[in-house]
Parts: sequence; C-alpha cells; structure tokens
Amino acid sequence: MQSQLYGKGGGDPLHAIVPINMRPKSSEIRVENNFGVLMLEVDMSPLSPLARMRHTAAAMNHLKSSVEPMAMYVAMQMVVWLLPASVSRMFVDYTASLCSCIITNNRSSELMHGLAGNALVSWVSWAPLRADVGITATILSYANALRVSILADEACLPHPEQVLDLFEEQLVELLKQAEQAEEGDPDDCV
Repeated sequence: MQSQLYGKGGGDPLHAIVPINMRPKSSEIRVENNFGVLMLEVDMSPLSPLARMRHTAAAMNHLKSSVEPMAMYVAMQMVVWLLPASVSRMFVDYTASLCSCIITNNRSSELMHGLAGNALVSWVSWAPLRADVGITATILSYANALRVSILADEACLPHPEQVLDLFEEQLVELLKQAEQAEEGDPDDCV
C-alpha cells in the first residue's frame, strides 16, 4: 500500500485509524458497535516484515495501554450524542482526515459457525470509508483461515489487488523469519 501511496522509494509513515473493541473482556457477545479508535503511525521504512510487525505491535500495545482509547471513545460518544448530526459529522470527518487509511482486525472464532442450518464457510468484511480516507484494509481471521479485504477509492489506490499480492508476499516472508527466529537468534531476522 505504501508503495502505491508514496512511490517505491518512500519511507514516510502511514497514518492509520485503528478501531479497537471497548467492551469489557467478560461481557457477553452482542451485536453492537462499541469501539474507540487509535491513531497509529505505521513505520514504512524498509524494515524486514518481522521487525515491522514487532515495531507495529509495540506501538499498538503502547497506545492501547494509554488513555487514548478511552479518551477517543468518550469524545466520539459526546460528539455524536450531544451535537447536531451535521456538526458531529464535521468533527468525525476531521478526525478521519488526519489519516491515510483505516486498518482493522476482525478476530473471530477458530470454529466454523452456522446460520439457518448452513455452514458459514467464509465471509468478507471491511470498514466503511469515512471523510477523505479512501482506503480501508480489514484482516479477518475465522475458522483457522485469514482473509484480507481492501476497499479503496481508485483515486487513492488504483490497484488494490497489488496490495493484496504484496501482503501475501510479506506474510510468507514474516512466517519464514518467525521460523528462523525460533531456531536461532531472533535478532538475525531484524
């Protein structure tokens, strides 16, 4: 995605909105949106896939343990519930415009579920486009399978299929590096 947004030689960070679940871990599963958002700066320098994953995971863990998720959640709730829709939309759109994309991870059950007696083999999921953010990437894990969906405005990302191909290449490389790290010195893979 970075190469299409910034060109092959780019190393500029990607600014992403990352929705996070705000439900307590012990709460029952309900069909409702109860999420906050984090503003994540994704390092796009030419790191190895394993080093990039470690860096991104550390940045996400730092943000998730900060006050930012709750502050953004409360601010979003106040803006949506207390202001007229036309005004609240401006605030939400302004916040969204600070980012290049929306990236979300929808983790589901490792077991396959059914609906009306039929097995749910797979499905596609994506976050909606918002404001001037013309790209969303969704990583969905379900029934021990991984599916990546890209929803993109052609003006922002003319060839989303190339991003999916590159994602698969990077995932294969990441798995190889993770195996190497298990066998030897993890610093050899950075």
